[in-house]
Amino acid sequence: HIMLHIPKEAIIDPDEFREERFYTEDMERTVKKYQKDLGEVYKHYSCLNPVQGKPKFGIDEIVQLFQDASMLGNHISSRELRLVFFKSRMTVKDEVVHRSKFTSLSWWEFIEALSRLADCTSLPTDEDLEQIAAQSMMDFELKLDKLVDPEKKAKLRQRRNSAGMMTPKSRPMHEKFETFVGCMMGRLGVHYKGRLRAGGLSFVPKYLTQEQISLFAY
Repeated sequence: HIMLHIPKEAIIDPDEFREERFYTEDMERTVKKYQKDLGEVYKHYSCLNPVQGKPKFGIDEIVQLFQDASMLGNHISSRELRLVFFKSRMTVKDEVVHRSKFTSLSWWEFIEALSRLADCTSLPTDEDLEQIAAQSMMDFELKLDKLVDPEKKAKLRQRRNSAGMMTPKSRPMHEKFETFVGCMMGRLGVHYKGRLRAGGLSFVPKYLTQEQISLFAY
């Protein structure tokens, strides 16, 4: 009687996403394209709350990441973020002895979590960007905000049918992942005023321009 009443998201087989969406050659190529930049983000947030001097990327860190990117509660719900975090972890043999592995994401688990979030987020297509001559996700957000045609604006802002964890997907995973990374990195660029730590990752000009930083009010 319990199984009949629990949410469908609770009985998702994590391997289905991995086998059908995540483990592909296109995804591998796309991840490699952003691996260095995402590695800097992972490293930065892993060092926010070290445990006994060792970095960790747990639930607090992923929440902080998407709060800083102003995506939590907007593009991503708190419920989706937590579900994705737990679905992305690999099985741990001993949850007491290996407590750190059980409560945090490794580098590749972090990439999987980003992919799962991208897959359940409502993201514009390349055709949507072309409609308003946007060159990037940040450019799209600025131009969409200034769009004078209310009908067109509403249509471009409408939540896509493929958004959500349980919905059929209409685009390849690597396309959504690239768009999601562009959105996340651009918004982090606004939060960090263009650079993650002195001498660290520069978000300009790859994800947004210096002028765009001053135009956003996150």
